[in-house]
Amino acid sequence: MRTKIRLKIRLKLYENGRLVLDTTRRKKSQIMLQLERVFHDKSYIQVSYPCGGWNDSCHSSDELLKAALSAYTEKSMIDELTNL
Repeated sequence: MRTKIRLKIRLKLYENGRLVLDTTRRKKSQIMLQLERVFHDKSYIQVSYPCGGWNDSCHSSDELLKAALSAYTEKSMIDELTNL
């Protein structure tokens, strides 16, 4: 039986240069809800993997952030990083 990989997803949202949300979640769906609920004009996302590695980026649009989140949590990337 394969164990479940636990990712840590950190999301920071900014409005006019001021931090309006700083949260850490394990589920992508919870991150998507926060993106819809909180008004912002800039965002930062960091995905931490169990092996100690991470991916992060800043975005000015939700579409780019969602694409980055999808890429960072892609099964092939997670498998590659956890099988080091």
